[in-house]
Amino acid sequence: MTSRVVCVHLLNDFSGSTRVLSQAIAALRRAGVEVTLHASAGSEGFLSGMDVVHRPFEYRRSHRSKLATLRGYAASQLRVFRDLWQYRDQDAVVLVNTLLPFGAGLAGRLMGKRVVYYVHETSIRPRLLKMFLSRVARHTASLEIFVSNYLREAEAHPGVRAVTIPNALTPEMIADAEAHPATPAGSERFVILMACSPRDYKGVPELLEVARQLVSREAIRFELVLNGQREEIDAYLGRFDVPPNVEAFPAAADVRPFYRRAHLVLNLSRPDEWIETFGLTLVEAMAYGIPVIAPPVGGPVEVVKEGETGFLINGSNTRQVTEAITRLVDSPELWLRMSRSAKERSRAFHPARFEEEIVRAVIG
Repeated sequence: MTSRVVCVHLLNDFSGSTRVLSQAIAALRRAGVEVTLHASAGSEGFLSGMDVVHRPFEYRRSHRSKLATLRGYAASQLRVFRDLWQYRDQDAVVLVNTLLPFGAGLAGRLMGKRVVYYVHETSIRPRLLKMFLSRVARHTASLEIFVSNYLREAEAHPGVRAVTIPNALTPEMIADAEAHPATPAGSERFVILMACSPRDYKGVPELLEVARQLVSREAIRFELVLNGQREEIDAYLGRFDVPPNVEAFPAAADVRPFYRRAHLVLNLSRPDEWIETFGLTLVEAMAYGIPVIAPPVGGPVEVVKEGETGFLINGSNTRQVTEAITRLVDSPELWLRMSRSAKERSRAFHPARFEEEIVRAVIG
């Protein structure tokens, strides 16, 4: 059994793929595996402060120039390729988180290592970049791990062994959810939460439109948690007329306080631009007994039971989203029934099963 795993991730932030990698690393460490992490320096995220050897490299996104971001990305992968060469004489598995760190896949293949790709995404832009990354993965991967059956069917490469391991809740979140049982909203406040990246294709404009349609309902409040620094969030939201019933927050390592006060969680990603491949916030919400609204395609279909734990609605139909919200607000009985079903559904994503499957897949 391999005793070292070299994990490579591009940008350490508070996104779902970073959170899931942190859970996988924790599982490997508990199994006695030595883990070395190669990830971007200078940013806070779910990979910060982990009990691993961290070998950072430089990478930053430019919010002003896509060309500058592309140049920085290419330079980071040259650095990753060079840094991984130090493992050429060591018994190690290379774990590439998302398709983006292609330098790790190339280095691992040339060194004759077992290369495991942990795939979370399908919507990569521009299209030429995705074609390139997919080709690299096809020729370098020994195993591909997918977070949903939908993603496996869409992205698995012929001739490469593939497994599906759904994302899981953390023990800490399960304990917190059990300690804060969901209760129906009172007449004064119904909190709706959406957590995503500050990108239009994640459904932020749709969320703002829904909020505008409900601005006369004073009890309904929206909390928008965006994965970015405050200045980035302010610049992004500055393009919109944000209604007064919406409050925006920067993402943080501890999202539990948001779930404790939420009564509904939304995912309004645009299916024609960004297909959600799992929807970790949906599972986390359900652990707290929170009903959800999510797109009717991709990974959410495997998570959400229509009409039982929430609703599957295309976010572009803001009127339908608004009607679903008002149904839940005006019917505490419906909300409570969905809350109980959501809680029960979340138990299918227990961390013990995830840890067993991820360790077996990565180290063989």
